[in-house]
Amino acid sequence: MNLEIQALYEKLTNHFGPRSDPDTWWPIFANRTEPPEFERVITNVLVQNSSWRSVPAAVQRLDEQNLLTANTLASAPAERIAECIKPTGLQAQKALRIKTLCDVVVSRFGTESNFCKAATREDLLRIAGIGPETADRILLYACSRLAWPVDTYCLRVFAHQALISAFPNTPAGRARSSSEARTMVTDGFVPQLATWQRFHALMQLEGERIRQESH
Repeated sequence: MNLEIQALYEKLTNHFGPRSDPDTWWPIFANRTEPPEFERVITNVLVQNSSWRSVPAAVQRLDEQNLLTANTLASAPAERIAECIKPTGLQAQKALRIKTLCDVVVSRFGTESNFCKAATREDLLRIAGIGPETADRILLYACSRLAWPVDTYCLRVFAHQALISAFPNTPAGRARSSSEARTMVTDGFVPQLATWQRFHALMQLEGERIRQESH
């Protein structure tokens, strides 16, 4: 076990408390999918290049149009999806990404449940618009896998805590730091799903605190 990682987890948990509870941090709004956690696949795309504040309205619009399952999204026109998710911005791009992803879920895996059980990181990375961070968030929050999403918030916190040398400012540096951070967590942190989900939420909360403090 990496004692520095464990100490950071305990410190941040004590500071942020229930705000980092996985179901509080990443809520399931409509419970239309099977399993319910599959909804997070959709909201994961919605929050790309956006803020979480815009997501509930988009989910509500999708739900009102009966477009909150893999089957309905795969078969719906992209324009109809885009109209529903307008609050999140980049709606045309995100509609295509969601539709493409759900096409894969239906055509390759058959059901949302099978997707959550069987999809691999490599499967996700082959889907247009799904990068490493989004893929790892899907695995962690929707598929109940021990995957670690290394994003800007995580790197900011790790640099602030001197777990990595500095916040990376180049693509090559980011790749090195991301690999280092991922290894620290995957090799040195307690292998429990809810704990990893909470730790990821803590990275977002603390990373945002550091960002605000620096401005």
